[in-house]
Amino acid sequence: MDEQQIAIRITFDDLTRGEANRAVQDLREAILVRVGDEIGVSIERDDPDSQDLGSTLVLLFGAPAAVAIAQGVRAYLARRSDPRDRITIKTNDGTEVVASGEAARNLDAAALVRAIRRPPRKG
Repeated sequence: MDEQQIAIRITFDDLTRGEANRAVQDLREAILVRVGDEIGVSIERDDPDSQDLGSTLVLLFGAPAAVAIAQGVRAYLARRSDPRDRITIKTNDGTEVVASGEAARNLDAAALVRAIRRPPRKG
């Protein structure tokens, strides 16, 4: 695969560990349904010695899947009704997007795409 891979990490910040585990699993499924096999998806544990399933969703994908992923995240959050929803999205280049409450549920897909796009490498 020649295209540049983009990596993002999504966490639910204000939920209990169990709630975050469930939210990350649900978000993973919602993205896989929308994007399919164009993406690598894993759930990362906060503590490798823990028995929990993890509360950080890690996505690895090419630029063509970026819009579908952003729309999938927004659609998933729009279905949730928890006022504590606060997500942090971190990209592999250090960009961070934080959205909470109603803003998280109405997160603009274009804003997510801008956050994950990196300038082309020079050279």
